Order: sequence, then C-alpha cells, then structure tokens
Amino acid sequence: MDNRRHPLTLPGAVRILVTTSQKGGVGKTTVSINLACALAERGARVVLLDADPQGSVGLSLSRKARERPGMRDLLRDGGDLGRAILATRIPNLAVMPAGRPDLDFDEQVQRGIDKGSLDGFFSGVRALDYDIAIIDTAAGIHPMTRCLIGAADSLLIPQQAEPLGMRSLPTMLQALVRLRNEGAAFEIAGILLTMVQHGVRGSESAAADLRRIAPASLVLRTTIPRDEDFLTASERGLPVSRIQKRPGPASLAFNQLAAELEPRLGLHNPDTDDDAAGFMD
Repeated sequence: MDNRRHPLTLPGAVRILVTTSQKGGVGKTTVSINLACALAERGARVVLLDADPQGSVGLSLSRKARERPGMRDLLRDGGDLGRAILATRIPNLAVMPAGRPDLDFDEQVQRGIDKGSLDGFFSGVRALDYDIAIIDTAAGIHPMTRCLIGAADSLLIPQQAEPLGMRSLPTMLQALVRLRNEGAAFEIAGILLTMVQHGVRGSESAAADLRRIAPASLVLRTTIPRDEDFLTASERGLPVSRIQKRPGPASLAFNQLAAELEPRLGLHNPDTDDDAAGFMD
C-alpha cells in the first residue's frame, strides 16, 4: 500500500491513528493505552479514544469511565467533544471513554451509523488541541470499524505471535485492500508483533513466519513481549510505565515502539530523535 496522506488532514490538524485487528485477544487495547502513554511521555499531545463497545480502555484505566459521557454519546447526540475528554495524571495524555452503555446504540453501531454524524465527529477530533488521536476499536472489520478506518490517517495492526494468530493476517490485509479500493486513504503505520515469548519455539516460529510473508516495510522492528507487568498494570488501572520506578522490559518496549512510529506518524521529536536513532539501529 502506498503512503498517501489523508485528504482531510491539514497542517496543524490532529493526526488519527486507528488500532485494529481481525482477531480478538491480540493485545490491541494494551497496545493503544501504552503507546498513547509512551508518545505522551516523549512529548506528543495525545488523546486516546475508546471505540470498542466493551469500553476496554475505560475499564483498564478507570471504573468510573463507564459512567461518563464518551464517544457513544457524541456520535448519538452530538455536542462538544471537550465534555467527554478526561484528563489523566500523565502530562499530554487525555482519554475519551466509550461512553455510557446503550444496547440499542451498540446494535446500531454494528450496522453502521449516519455518515454525517461520523464526519462531524471527526472534524471535531481534528480540531482538538492535540498532535495525535489514537482510537482503540473492536476486533474484526465491522461496519463501525470500517467507518473509523475510512477516517484514519494511519493504522496500527497488532498481531499475536502464535501460529493460529498468523492465519487471520491475510484476511485482514485483504479487507484493507478492499477499503483502499473503495477510496479510503489510510496508510499502514505498521504490523506489530505482540505477546512474543522468546525461547518458546511456537512464538518465535510465528514471528519468523510473519516477517517472511508480510512486506518488510510493514512489519515493525519493535516487538511487545508477553509480560506479567501488563496484568499488574491492568489490575491497577495504570499504563505499564507507571507501575514501578525503574522501567521493565514491557515499558521499554513501548518507548522503543513510540520512537519507531514517530516518523511514520509525522510526529517530530527533536529532543529524542537522535537518541531514538541510536537505540533503534
């Protein structure tokens, strides 16, 4: 896929990154939360949006998020986006939760929503005072997810390093090709290997298979390990970088991921670019 800039992205507008996967259980929400935190810690102004009807981002970070207005409410009722954005204790990072549960609306979302409502919502997102909006989606390419992908500048595709997980990737890429043929103008920021277990034959074999079958330019060098720190972070409602004073392998992996993605996302970080290049090469 070529790298075409989304036609709605103007200089100074918020760049939209959608995290998506064909298969559930690949660590998509974990990736969205911790990448958002890592980019914010590196100086980017980030807003994390929860487009998963299960409200996984809010559940991971705050039990109160399910009771607050969020993306569901804005898509259904319209209004000021600012009322649904929650500040966090991490400078530069804010969160828009999924919104209050509404079974009727969730069914409507799965069928697709009014295009005018979605266009208005994303016009509002692009006008926010942030550098990047990261959107966590439900697993699979449902009507709502297709709409979100159509509005995205870039996609991040987490892929679990296990043999079964590899089987879903061709289906995912075929769906994305169809969306591009229908006029979507996103670029793929990268395919990210998650839950990698070094020293485990099946995991290492799956990772090697992905690097063999997928275009080299699409597979990120950074990998995310399977690590108990992610469970601890989820239980405590924190990004993994905030659960201990000295960063562990999981936290370092997301800092490395942020450094690798910054140029792909058009995020210039003059304070860390030289250090990131040395760390990555």
